[in-house]
Amino acid sequence: MLDRKRSTHTASLTAYVLNGRYIIGDNVLRDIDPQSIRKVVIHKSGDAPAKWRSLASYGILEIFLRTKVHPESRSLPQIQRWLKLTGPVRFQVDGQFLKDTSLRVVTAAIASLEVRRPVAAGGETIVNYSPCAAAPPPVPPGQIRIRGLVQR
Repeated sequence: MLDRKRSTHTASLTAYVLNGRYIIGDNVLRDIDPQSIRKVVIHKSGDAPAKWRSLASYGILEIFLRTKVHPESRSLPQIQRWLKLTGPVRFQVDGQFLKDTSLRVVTAAIASLEVRRPVAAGGETIVNYSPCAAAPPPVPPGQIRIRGLVQR
């Protein structure tokens, strides 16, 4: 299992797709210059494109940039080879099965890859990709940030 850049900050379960091609995490989303965004499309489970509907449980935020970008990324077959997996493999993003195998995963956005091997011969291996969470913004000196509910 690959595990890096794990944060105590919980990642969003919303799926982020950049230019209709790349799956990104909170950390990559935070690095996008707002002036470079051409269009943002929010897909809810019912109106998501059929190829992404399996990811739409928590919504999909599809971001289109004004210019073409080619971030360092891997296709799902490349990840399968990188992990040295043979036989049938299915991919998940945060536990949601990914049907669109043309999507690429931005390598900087990989927090972890969990591999679950089949229990029976001839079964399929499952690779669950968890995107990186953005670290919470720093607290300015002299201030205290408290998370939670206040009750009187």
